[in-house]
Amino acid sequence: MVSRLGCSVCLLVLGVAAAPLAALDVTVLTLEGEEQHRALTGLSDAELASDQGPIPLKDVAALVFAPRAAPPSAGTAVHLRNGDVLQNQTIVAGDDTKLTVSSDAFGELKLENKFVQAIAFAGKERPPADALDAFLKAAPPKEDLLLTAKGETISGYLEKLSGKEIAFNTGGQSRAYPFEQLAAFRLAPLEAYKPRTELLGSIELRDSSRITGKLLGLKDKQLRFEALNGQPWTVTADAIASITFLGGKLVYLSELTPAAVEEKPYAGGVPVVYRWRRDRAVTGGRMVIAGRQYERGIGTHSYSKLTYKLGGQFAKLLCDVGLDAVAAPSAVCAWKVVLDGKDAAAGTAKAGAKPETVKLDVTGAQQLELICDYGPDDDDAGDHLDWANARLLKP
Repeated sequence: MVSRLGCSVCLLVLGVAAAPLAALDVTVLTLEGEEQHRALTGLSDAELASDQGPIPLKDVAALVFAPRAAPPSAGTAVHLRNGDVLQNQTIVAGDDTKLTVSSDAFGELKLENKFVQAIAFAGKERPPADALDAFLKAAPPKEDLLLTAKGETISGYLEKLSGKEIAFNTGGQSRAYPFEQLAAFRLAPLEAYKPRTELLGSIELRDSSRITGKLLGLKDKQLRFEALNGQPWTVTADAIASITFLGGKLVYLSELTPAAVEEKPYAGGVPVVYRWRRDRAVTGGRMVIAGRQYERGIGTHSYSKLTYKLGGQFAKLLCDVGLDAVAAPSAVCAWKVVLDGKDAAAGTAKAGAKPETVKLDVTGAQQLELICDYGPDDDDAGDHLDWANARLLKP
């Protein structure tokens, strides 16, 4: 396969005229879950400046700028190697070294292929959501892969992309595949991706795009940050929904991979329909409990047990536990948090009810289990339980 090197990533600044720096109304979420309403006047890689004084970013879990204007779109999405997703993209061109896309949010982007993991195409005909999800999240392939709209997987390597089709070589023969016939495309990585470990901002845009980078500064309502390629990117504050801070004391449970997963349906022999999800309800949508939307967390369904190895490195566990808004109106389930084999917290979640806030001391704990059980109705119908904003704090 031809080496994917060269071509730097460039980002066109959004078309917003520069204006004198003005305060931005934001909600600051602290590590402990407290909400503070501030007028944001500045932002750096170490602290935020506000009308009430500075706050170190190491003490901040998230900044909420504005609600999304609309629910996530079904447009073409570009998945990056660090887990970021660029939504509502139009494919302009590409080859075995770079990909060029454009969107209303970013203008035109040139991305080196070594930073691109996959493309999920928009289209009326698509395989089941679980099949597409499994394709996008599977282990890195040894060859480039296509997933057709009918669910067929084709291996080979990318030759060229245009605005309407992909030229793909499989078995030594080149063939053009129109985007309308494809559900997704995955690139085989040619080098290992090394995640960054310093304090980073995970920037969620109002169109549901997510971009992670080191914050460089906020000026004239333009946020500059160092993206995964090490180069500065810029986005207007008006496009930002929230910024979640990663790599400090805070670790979201959705960043960790369970050491063990147990999921079983209520009726024996019936296939498991709903499987746990990161940062989504089990049905695939955003997590919403009693009208509040959550960006991070774990979506589960009864019965499920997720086991995490903590290794004694955390001090606190915090989360809101409740049934998602898509749960059946009569749904009810039981939940339990187990630390090192001992019950630490438990409750019953009912559809439409407010979530229960969990704050636990996990100092020295080696193992954490999150259990979603059938509950007092002894049934799993509609038991879509969210462990919303589930996060661990280091000492």
